[in-house]
Amino acid sequence: MPAQYTLTEHKFRQTEDFADSEVSTASFEGVSIIFANGYQQKEVTREDDRTESFLDMYFCLEGSSAAHSRDSSVTATLTDAQHALFYFSPGFHGHYSITSPVIRLLSIEMEEQFFERFMIDEDGFSGRFWDNVRSNRPACLTHRPMPLTGRQMAAISDLQYGRYSGFMKQLFLESRITDLFLLQMEQAQLLQGLRPPRIKAADRDKLYAAREFVKSRVLEPFTLLEVARHCGLNDFKLKKGFRELFGTTVFGYLNEVKMNHALELLRDTARPVADVADSLGYSEAANFSKAFKKHFGRLPKDIRYHD
Repeated sequence: MPAQYTLTEHKFRQTEDFADSEVSTASFEGVSIIFANGYQQKEVTREDDRTESFLDMYFCLEGSSAAHSRDSSVTATLTDAQHALFYFSPGFHGHYSITSPVIRLLSIEMEEQFFERFMIDEDGFSGRFWDNVRSNRPACLTHRPMPLTGRQMAAISDLQYGRYSGFMKQLFLESRITDLFLLQMEQAQLLQGLRPPRIKAADRDKLYAAREFVKSRVLEPFTLLEVARHCGLNDFKLKKGFRELFGTTVFGYLNEVKMNHALELLRDTARPVADVADSLGYSEAANFSKAFKKHFGRLPKDIRYHD
């Protein structure tokens, strides 16, 4: 059968007494792409009752959000730059909560008519995941959220800022969803067998404080000792705990934040590449371009489709 053009797009704003959010959606047969940016003065909780089963590729780009089903079959919390792949069946009955003042998220919800193309029949963790899906049992691809990578952020940026329209845009979105799915599967394969980190609650809070400190100083120089002093951990606990909790080093996370900041500047402003490089502390634009390509797989000039 020939492919059908069914893409529909919407943008809307939700305003409440204590929360304000902007939502954009793109939907075509069997899939919905939902971007949301929100600001809350206090925790926001929303009930949800859905009877249809669906697969959800969920990306928490900024902030903290959680899903809680009434039967406790699904309880998950994701924070800055984390993602997961869930299967909700039969549907989802529970509530979602946002506990941070700011939230940016992407949710790609797929019905079986769309995600069946990804299903495989093999041994291993991915095979067990699909066994649950075929048996209509709730499932999560990994036992804990995975850290976002540069390649994933580039694909997400394409989903949000793709240059096409009409049927070409639908094909483009479909290809990027496939890319993201494969990247999730590859990353989960690498993380297979890793145990959840055993970190004391007090140290966990300090590590989150360390991450916030790094994020707030993205354009300012700092040392690892400064981070350790700020959050109240010694060097060893900071380095070991940061990698266990967030799946990267302190300076690996700093590089992620820097590159994502550069990506936003290139997407949202007309600043020259050399100016963006300088703002991130690069003395040579060529060095920045090399680092950017290593991180995202493309050059800064390629981000600007209109150039």
